[in-house]
Amino acid sequence: MKKKMHLILQGYQFIFRGAGREACFMLLLKCVYGIAPFCNAWLMSRFTDLLQRGTAGRALDYLAYLAVFQLFMMLASVLNNYVNSLYYNKILMYSYAFLAEKVQHISSEYFEVEENQRKIDYITGNAIWAPFRIFNVSMNVVQASICLVSFLFFIFRSNGLITVFFLAAILLYMAISGRQGQKTYSLSNDLQDRERQVKNLSSILYETKYAKELRVYQYGEYLIRIWKDLMLSLIRPRLRLSTKNSIARNCYRIGLNMFLLMYFVAIGVGISKGVMTAGMLSAMAAYVADLNYAIGTLGGFMEMMGENVELLAVLFDYVKEIEGQERHGTMCFSDSGLSGGFRGEIRIRNLSFSYPNTDKAVLKDINLDIKSGEHIALVGKNGAGKTTLAYLLAGVYRPTAGDIYIDGVNIASLRSGELSRHIAMVSQKIQRFSLSLEDNIILGRTGRQNDMDELLSDMGLGDVVHSLEHGRKEMLGKEFGKTDLSGGEWQKLALARCFAFEKEIYLLDEPTSALDPHMEHRLFRLFEKYSRNKTSVIISHRLGAIRQCDRICFLEDGRIVNMGTHDELMAECPDYARLYHAQAKWFRKEGE
Repeated sequence: MKKKMHLILQGYQFIFRGAGREACFMLLLKCVYGIAPFCNAWLMSRFTDLLQRGTAGRALDYLAYLAVFQLFMMLASVLNNYVNSLYYNKILMYSYAFLAEKVQHISSEYFEVEENQRKIDYITGNAIWAPFRIFNVSMNVVQASICLVSFLFFIFRSNGLITVFFLAAILLYMAISGRQGQKTYSLSNDLQDRERQVKNLSSILYETKYAKELRVYQYGEYLIRIWKDLMLSLIRPRLRLSTKNSIARNCYRIGLNMFLLMYFVAIGVGISKGVMTAGMLSAMAAYVADLNYAIGTLGGFMEMMGENVELLAVLFDYVKEIEGQERHGTMCFSDSGLSGGFRGEIRIRNLSFSYPNTDKAVLKDINLDIKSGEHIALVGKNGAGKTTLAYLLAGVYRPTAGDIYIDGVNIASLRSGELSRHIAMVSQKIQRFSLSLEDNIILGRTGRQNDMDELLSDMGLGDVVHSLEHGRKEMLGKEFGKTDLSGGEWQKLALARCFAFEKEIYLLDEPTSALDPHMEHRLFRLFEKYSRNKTSVIISHRLGAIRQCDRICFLEDGRIVNMGTHDELMAECPDYARLYHAQAKWFRKEGE
């Protein structure tokens, strides 16, 4: 219980950090809504009693009070809707910004573990809303409690014993609801894996990226059968639990209605004997709807809290986990930094790397010196470790063993983001953002920027920009029905993104894979223009494109097995020579 209370308090703190003023105002409004049924019932009671006694003048006064009160509640409702909308949006913004900021401090290795990715999906899709839900439930409980207490005050005036029995029944209902809520949450946990399978199959059946293969191999019907079986396995246990919950709640509601009926009868008998007034009856009638809401809210409170407290634990445990990643060096936060006059000299010593949850080393004992302004190419078969080495140089991954030094500074000691001020990279997978063409290139960066019009023209995007209605401001992205580019144009845009700002080190991983040979040749010539006197590392399977590099490193099974110029490797590295001749033969056939 102590742990649960601590989690709930953490949830409240989370809400007040995100939207404190709005939360306080909403709590105040909930108190107003809670006392409103009492005020309404009391005014109605006074109006009825005065009218019955024949004092119409005073009765009309209370009728006027009722009208003013209803006007006040209408204004309160309008204000509540406004504040609630503001509160919701501020919490939405704060919650996702809070989590996004935390996630930015996790290294990329963390995301290589599938379980970690599933955890993030669950947090962002469900657990992140737990503080919001708990606070909302708590506010509704405040309203319901005030409403119920005022009702108990009403009935206590007529019969104290009935009040005690009624209160006991409410507490019993809350206990039953809480128990059923725990069962619901336990069942949801048990069915999580199947739910993920259903979600995954649904995406395969509906998403565009799977559509072509589905139709080629015609395995849609097979996947639908699996999907149906999984859905049935989810529906049946949920249906059983839902039926039990429904029976329990309806039994209680029937009991409550019977109690109210008997209480109304008792009031009626009391009125006939002159013990009670007609105003008491009218007050009770006015209370019925609010009473049902209050009891339903209090009953559901235990169920909602049971589920969301567990989600709070998941959320805050995750925050502790990623903060622990940060503390234990997953990212870099020391005071060491790259000094002015950055040269871009790279020194790699005894570098090894393995992805999380695997003993297989992708890179093994790499030693390499790259001079300032030198152009190095990394070549080799798929899986040799070329791309992984590029990501290590960019600081995306951290070495399992060994060190990388730039200008004599170990990059493991750099502040987060410091390395990115000096390094630009084009990766194999082009990231396409639903932003304007210009924003896709700049991405909010500042620094010494190259001429944008000249850059776009050099990259073969000048005509594309001129064809767009809004030029560089044209929104891109087919997801929202916006203008989209071809694969080759996106790759040119990625290169423009790389060279938009002057950097000291350029890392290019298959930068021309989506381009035709003529455009490839042109862009490699342009590369010489933008990377002149800059350190660069190029990965390419097209060996003809990297012949002019100062040195070429041939990787095999995570090791540098040979290194030299193109001519030196042709003479000394049979594997390199075979790859080169095989490609040359292929291109000769293409030209025939």
